[in-house]
Formats: sequence, structure tokens, C-alpha cells
Amino acid sequence: MKMLFIYLFHLLWLLAPEKTEQPIIASEPAPGAVVADSVTREMITDSVINFSKKFIGTPYRYGAMNPGSGFDCSHFVSYVHGNAGVTLPTSSTALATQGEEIKFEDIRKGDLMFFKGRSLSSPRVGHVSLVIDVKPESIKMIHATHRGVIIDEYYNMKYYQQRYLQARRISY
Repeated sequence: MKMLFIYLFHLLWLLAPEKTEQPIIASEPAPGAVVADSVTREMITDSVINFSKKFIGTPYRYGAMNPGSGFDCSHFVSYVHGNAGVTLPTSSTALATQGEEIKFEDIRKGDLMFFKGRSLSSPRVGHVSLVIDVKPESIKMIHATHRGVIIDEYYNMKYYQQRYLQARRISY
């Protein structure tokens, strides 16, 4: 299945009109990362987001990465990226070192948002979400929480606003 996905991306890339813009590369890609131009990046991002929505309602389960039994936040993010051939770590702390840190105002769909855990006084990453839509005054994110895999609106969630640490754009 992954080979078919990669083949289709390559075929679309070959058929796409030549572009003058430079490829989007957030930072030096991790070993094994797919370096994509903007069209391919958009396709991968859409694939990851569409796949992630299939798990809405899946229960939360700490340390789990199984659609049948549940996910925790970092395993969920890693799992949905893995379906698109993007290999990511399975801990929030390790995910927070991937790609490039971006400014809050530059967040776009496909980016990861990182938050403190339950303790507001802790500077440590305790939660991660995947941004699925950005509009003026609206950031929608999908994540695995104690409520299960759900979509939340960042600006409606004081809990997450108080705990926001950083956003990152993954290299692929």
C-alpha cells in the first residue's frame, strides 16, 4: 500500500507543471524523511489529516497505538503520519524535537502543537495535537485526549491556551 502511495505521488509530481518556487524544507530532514515540494507536501498533509479523522471516537489509552483499543496523543500523531510513510517518534518529548519550530502566527494545517501536561508550572511537553484547519481566529486540532480522539477548536479551549508551548512543522 505504501509503495502504491509513493508511486502515485511520484507520478503526480512528474505530471505537474514545472514550478519556479523552491521546495519547502523546514530544516535538514531526518534520516529516512521524504523531502517534498509544496504540492507533494500538501498531498501528504491532506492524507495524514483525512486518515486521522477516521479515528474520531477511538478511546484514549496511555502508551497505546492500536485503532482497535486506543491511542495516547503522541502514538496517535505517529500512527497517522506512518500511514503516509512518514516515520515519527512515539513520545511527545521526542516529537517536540522534530522538524522546525515555527511562530504561533505561522501555524498551518499539518503542523503539530505542543502543550504542557496537567501541571501549569511544568515547562515540559506533556501533550501534542495535529492541526487540521487554520482560519482567522480559528485553529482546529485533532488529538487523543482523555475524551478519546476528538477535534477541538484551540481558541475555545482555555485549558490548552494556558498550556501552549510551541508549534513545529515536520520535514517531509
